[in-house]
Amino acid sequence: MKDIRLIGIDIDGTLLNSAGKISNPTLAQMRRLHDLGVQLVLVTGRRYLTAADICRQLNLPLLVASNNGASLRPLGGSTLYREELDEAATRQVCGEARRLGGFPWAFIEVNDAGDSIIYCEEPTDADSEGYEYDYLRAYFEYWRHYMRVVSDLSAEFVGASVEVVVTVPPNHADRLADALRARFGGQISVIQEHSRGYSQVDAAHPSVSKALPLKRLAEKNNLRPENIMAVGDNLNDLEMLEYAGYPVAMGNAHPGLFELDCRIAPTNDEDGLAHILAEIS
Repeated sequence: MKDIRLIGIDIDGTLLNSAGKISNPTLAQMRRLHDLGVQLVLVTGRRYLTAADICRQLNLPLLVASNNGASLRPLGGSTLYREELDEAATRQVCGEARRLGGFPWAFIEVNDAGDSIIYCEEPTDADSEGYEYDYLRAYFEYWRHYMRVVSDLSAEFVGASVEVVVTVPPNHADRLADALRARFGGQISVIQEHSRGYSQVDAAHPSVSKALPLKRLAEKNNLRPENIMAVGDNLNDLEMLEYAGYPVAMGNAHPGLFELDCRIAPTNDEDGLAHILAEIS
């Protein structure tokens, strides 16, 4: 496989195995490609703070596209771009998501160091309403330092959000995503991601998807889609797989990705990413 000059790599379920580790074969292939001059970009639904922790393990000067492509920056460097929902749109999305049975978290990027503010309502208020309470509470407690708790996000959120993440039971995710698209149309981008026991429906600036950082870098470096590979495993990877000239779905991917015209790699526990990267010369 020749003339691949830009690779967008998802983190969870792709770069990381099911134990949350980067395998030695994967690390070796990424270092080899970096030495060949191929640009590697971690494209993730994570916020920058946690994506950067993974990037540091690679010890490579990579770019990090966080919050499903809403912002892009080099590790430890200044933001190259950030697309945000303004305060009014964020409030409206949070209010509609809550009305539809989701639990919204509104993320603000504070500075280039990766600090965040996460606006939310009190998770215990969701317990009697059928939310995935254990996940909500565990996430809230783990990241409590970053939380700004308000009684009503639709009235009290302040600022511009890089993303609104709505936690919802898996059997309600499609319905909530469709309802948000119907309500807001082209005013927002709606992105879905399914995990074990819960799902996320994310709302962002209308230009945002995981394809966005690849498009921006392609324009900057005069690349065509056939010079670009994308590798992912979840529904939030859909747009970047559709954009890349060489799309790869992991063997452990969400079934929806297998409907695409793309290469299927071995699973993340079978060094699937390493196998694919080894084909690039």
